[in-house]
Amino acid sequence: MISSSQISQRNNTFVANIIKEGKETVVLDLKTKKQLHKLKIQKKAAVNSKFVGVAFSWKDAYLAAVTNTGDVHILNIKNGTVEVKQKQHFGSIRCIVFSKIQDTFYTSAEDGTIKSYDLTLQKTKTLVSLKSYNKKSEAGTL
Repeated sequence: MISSSQISQRNNTFVANIIKEGKETVVLDLKTKKQLHKLKIQKKAAVNSKFVGVAFSWKDAYLAAVTNTGDVHILNIKNGTVEVKQKQHFGSIRCIVFSKIQDTFYTSAEDGTIKSYDLTLQKTKTLVSLKSYNKKSEAGTL
């Protein structure tokens, strides 16, 4: 069963499907109908970890897959290498989107943060943390 899909941005060449109850993400070539890559949840990941979202970069060079336990998997589509950034968020990542002009993507999660990942510079940055905002508003200080 496919739980989520994403078609590549540039030429609609690839499709990524989250399968096997979130334990795998496969990348298929739409022209040849062949599987190009497969990402699996790593054994050292949390027991209940599963993929919940995928996104392609603007030039279809990368695929990012995110989990319900805050991990980010980055696949280089050309050479098949995978980089895993563990515990980027606390809790499930709810949204992932790539920039349309550069190899940067953004995630937001249950922990109230929005982060950017610059793949060219290999840099991660927290853009917004809503935790302090939520605490202030709950206390009635806004």
